[in-house]
Amino acid sequence: RTRPDRVAAVLRDIRADVIALQEVVGAGPSGTSQIEEIGAALGMGWVMAPTRHLRHHQFGNAILSRLPITHHVQYDLTWKTCERRGVHRADIDVHGHVLHVYNVHLGTAILERRHQAQRLAGLVGLSGYLPLPDATAADRHPANAATPVFIGHGDADGVVPMPRGQQAYAVLSRLGQPVEWHDYPIDHSVCDDEIDDVAAWLRRVWSST
Repeated sequence: RTRPDRVAAVLRDIRADVIALQEVVGAGPSGTSQIEEIGAALGMGWVMAPTRHLRHHQFGNAILSRLPITHHVQYDLTWKTCERRGVHRADIDVHGHVLHVYNVHLGTAILERRHQAQRLAGLVGLSGYLPLPDATAADRHPANAATPVFIGHGDADGVVPMPRGQQAYAVLSRLGQPVEWHDYPIDHSVCDDEIDDVAAWLRRVWSST
């Protein structure tokens, strides 16, 4: 992960329009930053939200996008004396609609994560899946049991086939997670209807917190 050219090569194969990275080295007094090299190699714009400094360079979360990034902001999730953690939000212009992308970097300690998870209002999963569905029940923390989840998927997704997303929905439903399923006639991408549904869902979630 310390070689920007190798990271860029892996990301290039994914062909994503938006990428969220963590523990990235940013600007500093010597040498080119990792995020500058990765962004240039992929031809993507980027913004960074440093949480601390590493060898006099910025160090933290970064979001890259092929679409225009209109605004970004950082939210502090640091707990007590633990290492600084945060949420990085970027507002992306998707054909006239604003898509909020959240890059969340939680801590490693149990009590630390419990505190941080309680501060998250909801989780949006677009064209995703559960990598270890059989381990979800054991791995899920009680602090997240009531966190609302929105799952959106394209029925023609050739990167993450829709049955993988449906499996994630089924697993979370069986666990009693408040989860919504939405599918759309698209490939591994987003569409206007999906963005509108996410926006409506976020308004409902925020109004109840």
